[in-house]
Amino acid sequence: MKIAFDHEIFCLQNRGGISRYFCCLADEFKRLGHEVSAFAPYHVNESLETCKAISVQGKKINHYPPKLGGLSVKYNAWKGAKEIRKWQAQVVHKTYYSPLQTDSYRAPHVVTVHDMIHELFPEEFRQKDNTQALKRRAVLSADWVICISDNTKKDLLQFVNVDETKVSVIHHGIGLQPTRLSVSNQRRENSLTRPIVLYVGARNKYKNFTGLVRGIGHSLALRENVELLAFGGGPFTDEEQTLLEHCGVKHYRHESGDDEKLVEFYQNAAVFVYPSLYEGFGFPPLEAMALSCPVISSNASVLPEILGNACLYFNPNDEKQLTDSVERVLSSSALRNELITAGHYQSAKYSWETTAKRTLEVYQSLL
Repeated sequence: MKIAFDHEIFCLQNRGGISRYFCCLADEFKRLGHEVSAFAPYHVNESLETCKAISVQGKKINHYPPKLGGLSVKYNAWKGAKEIRKWQAQVVHKTYYSPLQTDSYRAPHVVTVHDMIHELFPEEFRQKDNTQALKRRAVLSADWVICISDNTKKDLLQFVNVDETKVSVIHHGIGLQPTRLSVSNQRRENSLTRPIVLYVGARNKYKNFTGLVRGIGHSLALRENVELLAFGGGPFTDEEQTLLEHCGVKHYRHESGDDEKLVEFYQNAAVFVYPSLYEGFGFPPLEAMALSCPVISSNASVLPEILGNACLYFNPNDEKQLTDSVERVLSSSALRNELITAGHYQSAKYSWETTAKRTLEVYQSLL
C-alpha cells in the first residue's frame, strides 16, 4: 500500500510526541511491506532525518524566515498536496490539523486526534490560537478518525458532533523500547543515596509540575534529601526557580537530550512521578515502566485507562497525597519491586506492531 503523510506536523515541530508517533508507525509499515512517503517540501523536523522507513519528499531547513512564515505554510500545503496527487497515494494520513482543503489529495484520508487539551484548557493558549477550529474541520471532513484512547474519544465526542461510527480507538505503542538497553539495577540502588525523583516532558500549567514541587516541599525529608530531575520542556523559568526555592527543594536540576540520555535517566531514577491534570495518552509513565522505573501517577483523565494497576495513584489536586506516595515508594524496596514487576506487565501490552496493524486495518477499510 502507498501511504502518504502530509507536511503539517513536520513543519510545526523540530521533534516531539506526534512526529515520533508517525515515525514509529512508518517503521512498522515498512517492516510489513508497505511504502511510506512524507510530503513536506520545506520542513524543520529532526525525526524525519533519522527515520529510514519514510521516503521524505522535501528538504530540512533550520527555520522559516520570519517575514515568510505565512507564505511558507501555504507553499508547503500546496506543493505537498500536488506531490501526493502525483505520487498517487492510496491513503493519506494527515499529521495534524492543516487548513488545506483535504479533498485535494484525491485519496481517502485519516486524521489522528491525540488529545483535547485546546478545548479543555483554552486558557493555556494564545487568544488567536485557532487549533480548535482547525481540529473540528479536520475531524468532520476526514474519512476516518483515530483517537489514541477511549478517554480522548469521549472528550472528542463531547466537543465535536462527529459521526461516532467513523471514530475508532487505537492505543500508541511505547516510544522507548526496553530491549535496546538493559536496566542497571546497581546504578538505581546507588542513586538511592540521594533518590532521583524524575519528571519528564513539558511543564504547562495542566501538567501540574508545580504540584509536584509543592508536594516535595511539604516533606522535610524529601526537600532535603531527594533530587528532583526535570527532563525536557526547556530550562526552568524564573517562576519555577522561585517556587523551588520557596518550597525549600535543595537539590534539583533540568536536563535535556536524546532518547539514549532519557533512557539513562529512567534507569537511574528511584521513582517517576506524573502529576498531570489531563493527558490524551501518556507516553512517559509507560516508558518508565518498560525501563523498570517505579511509577507514581495522577489518577486524572486517561491515566488509569492506560496504566491500569501498575502504579501508585494520587489525586493531583491533593499535594499531601503526592507527598505520601513518594515517601511510601522511597521507603519500601518491596513496594518498589512490586511496582517494577507490575510495570513490566502493563507496558508489555503496548507495542507499535499492534498499533500499526490496527491502523492498517483502518486504511484497508477505506480502499
